[in-house]
Amino acid sequence: MEVTVIILAAGLGKRMKQNYPKVLTKLAGKELIKYVLETVSQIGRSDIIAVIGFKGELVKDAVTPNFPGVKFALQAEQLGTGHAVMCTREMIPENTTDILVLCGDTPLITSESLINLIQLHIESSSKATILTADLPDPTGYGRIIRDGDGGVVGIVEQADATEEQRMIKEINSGVYIFKKEALLPNLDKLTSNNSQGEYYLTDIIRILFNSGEKISGLKAGDFHEILGVNTKEHLESLEEIIRGQR
Repeated sequence: MEVTVIILAAGLGKRMKQNYPKVLTKLAGKELIKYVLETVSQIGRSDIIAVIGFKGELVKDAVTPNFPGVKFALQAEQLGTGHAVMCTREMIPENTTDILVLCGDTPLITSESLINLIQLHIESSSKATILTADLPDPTGYGRIIRDGDGGVVGIVEQADATEEQRMIKEINSGVYIFKKEALLPNLDKLTSNNSQGEYYLTDIIRILFNSGEKISGLKAGDFHEILGVNTKEHLESLEEIIRGQR
């Protein structure tokens, strides 16, 4: 099994009210993306691609001294997570069998969760495996839709969710592992026909389900692991958690 890791790091983070890439926001004195890269380094994956966009050179400059093996793919226009992965296609090595995708602004993600996710993916022979979590307040996150047997059948974004779906507490963390042959060809089937006008990576899950493919979900033991930083308030909350861990 050869896993290529894609880290989504192109966002501006408008709600942060700052004029530099969101992944360079500092948490306890260290950039968000460095937390993620340190965790990925612990699972022993050598092929790492960071998708950069707005002021991407700043991300390169911050990352390269400590993580010289990281490659960078440019997402010149931010058209969603699916589009971000499209921008990496030419850089994925031929011998890659599986692709792990995660966000560059989730600093508390642990190597244990990533290893467990990969393990479940292998053992279940799934085409895609999603890291999920139960959130006390799931507002703003994509909801995990399961069937009566507990299998994952889709992810619905907050903006597109029905009132009933918005009651679901289990959310998509934005961390996935796909079989390469299940992900790359299906990127061409993505459309931007949704309320945000973006290409959602989550739609790959629906495409795979509709094709009869197996999809698994692994719930993180601690929901704090998957929390991202979209506002100053989020950053303050994570600062408190980090201080409590020291």
